[in-house]
Amino acid sequence: MLSPAPSPSPALFLIPFDFCITAIIRFSLFVQRTTRFSPRFLSQNYDFVGKQALLDGQHQQSKKRLVHIALQEHDDNNYPWGGEPILRNGSLAGSTTSACYSFKLGRPACLGYLLGEVQDAAVQDGRFEIDIAGNLFPVSVSLH
Repeated sequence: MLSPAPSPSPALFLIPFDFCITAIIRFSLFVQRTTRFSPRFLSQNYDFVGKQALLDGQHQQSKKRLVHIALQEHDDNNYPWGGEPILRNGSLAGSTTSACYSFKLGRPACLGYLLGEVQDAAVQDGRFEIDIAGNLFPVSVSLH
């Protein structure tokens, strides 16, 4: 006879979601800082696959920008899960990568990337929405 699978620890469910999101964001920033190739490393005589592509793109501006997104209003039946399109002034500007409910904000929050040459002024002047299951919801966007 098979024994039942162990149930997850109840203490695991007591961790607030805001703490989890903060931990995920801090970890992702740590990974970004520690895995970037520095110019000092590229100037050394180490050869590796992709070195020429890194040297060619070293002085180019990134074509996508990480943003924090908070829904200004939401429907209890439609929550973002990640992968939702981000619209700026009605046209496609990027997509969300992950989402969760923020108890601190009292509404869903997302991380996502805006594509193209995104400037700070373009984010502050634009009207942003995300498409969740065919419904458009207004969001506030802040640059990382």
